[in-house]
Amino acid sequence: MVPKVKSREQCREQGRDPGRDPGREQCREKCRDQLITGEENETTRHAIKAKLFYLDSENQWKERGVGILKLNYPKDHVVLRVILNIALFHGMSVERSQEKFVRIFAFEGTSTTPVHFAIKLPDTDAADELYNAIREAIA
Repeated sequence: MVPKVKSREQCREQGRDPGRDPGREQCREKCRDQLITGEENETTRHAIKAKLFYLDSENQWKERGVGILKLNYPKDHVVLRVILNIALFHGMSVERSQEKFVRIFAFEGTSTTPVHFAIKLPDTDAADELYNAIREAIA
């Protein structure tokens, strides 16, 4: 019988690898409970599955990826973020583009060069909802 574990550290202390050990499911479950996402002190204002594109240096749209886009705001600050830690700020450019797209012009990370992003949503209503949520957040 595999002893119960309470954390990733205990898995390691017991010499177990959650990916290979016979008791891995139990270890994975416990380790998952300990996962730190960086969103612990944030509240999600809006969340939806989306596809993110960026405009490269040759003015070509490139796909960045697909996943859950979250519009979060910290519980103790007024700075807001959208996927990839892109800071939202008062007066930033956000627009509806085509039927299922929202476009934003923002700074990514510590870069001083702005980047154009296009966010593809499942349908027109989802794009409208995200657009309105971002506009409300930066007002």
